Amino acid sequence: MKTLSINQAQTWCAERGLGLDGFGNPYFQRGGMRGLELKIPEKPSAFVPLILALLDATVDETDLPSGAEHLMWLRDWSIWGNLSTSVGLELFNHLRFGYGLIDTADETPAILFAESEISSLISFSLVPLVFGWDCYILPASAKHFAFISHDEWIGVSSVDEATETKMLSRLSHWGPRPQPAP
Repeated sequence: MKTLSINQAQTWCAERGLGLDGFGNPYFQRGGMRGLELKIPEKPSAFVPLILALLDATVDETDLPSGAEHLMWLRDWSIWGNLSTSVGLELFNHLRFGYGLIDTADETPAILFAESEISSLISFSLVPLVFGWDCYILPASAKHFAFISHDEWIGVSSVDEATETKMLSRLSHWGPRPQPAP
C-alpha cells in the first residue's frame, strides 16, 4: 500500500492509457467509453459485495479476496458540511495511520493497493460510500473503472463492449443501467 499525490495519481493513470479531462477525471483514450450506472444500495450490508464486484478481484473458497493492483483516488470529500467532513476524514485518516501511512488525504488523496491488499481496498472504499464522497477506483488493467458519486450513484466506465458485458453481469444484483457513451 502506497499513498500518491495528485500528480502521481495522474501519472499512474497516464501510464495505463487513461486520459484526464480538464477537471482531472479519468477517461479512456483508446476504444470507446461505455458506461453503467447504479444506485448505492440502501442496506449497508450490501456495500462489501458491491465494492468487490467493482474490482478486478475474486474470492477464493475460504472467502479471501485477491486481484490486481488498484488505485483508489478521492476527488472530493468536503461536500456535506464541516461535521460530516471532519468525522469522515478522522475515520479515513485513522485507517491510513493504522496501516502506517503517515500523510493525510489532503496531502495524498490517492492510495495504490497491491494485488494482495484487496481486503484493505474494500475497507478504505467503505468510507466514501458511507460519507458520500467522490472517489475513483481504478484497476491496473485499465479496462474499466468505477466512480462513487456524492449523489448516491456509482458509475462504471468500460473500455469496450466485452468489458461492459462482464461488468453488467458482475453488477446484475444491483440493477445497473447502461448509459449512453459521451
